[in-house]
Amino acid sequence: MKCPICMNEANNDGDTCSACGYHFQEATQQFAAITVDPEEAKPAAEDASVATLTMCYGKQEGLVFKLDSDLVQLGRSPKCGVMLNDMTVSRVHAELAKINGEWVINDCDSFNGVWVNNQPVKQAVLHSGDLLQIGCFVIRFSE
Repeated sequence: MKCPICMNEANNDGDTCSACGYHFQEATQQFAAITVDPEEAKPAAEDASVATLTMCYGKQEGLVFKLDSDLVQLGRSPKCGVMLNDMTVSRVHAELAKINGEWVINDCDSFNGVWVNNQPVKQAVLHSGDLLQIGCFVIRFSE
């Protein structure tokens, strides 16, 4: 089996990629919410012209994703604009959409839900500095 992310061969167990660790399992794993103090999750240097997502906690900590289109999917699928490689994340977990100049996050009926500033939401307007939790990832939204 070849990994859809890095195109390397799978481990002998067939559950993970030997190169990047991508999990091939079909089911999303359950995960409990993480409580994070917003002061502890430091924002990265920002480009004022583009909204960003900064990984504050999780396997991809430190990565910054620029939101350079008006609709971005977040999820475990390699087809998502922001791929979150962990089994606590649904294939298409959430969508970020820029509507009338505001960024809105929508839960795409994910297994573990979407949390904004430690509150579960189905949909929420985001403000700069908000902390999102998707599976085991904590992400700072900045615009």
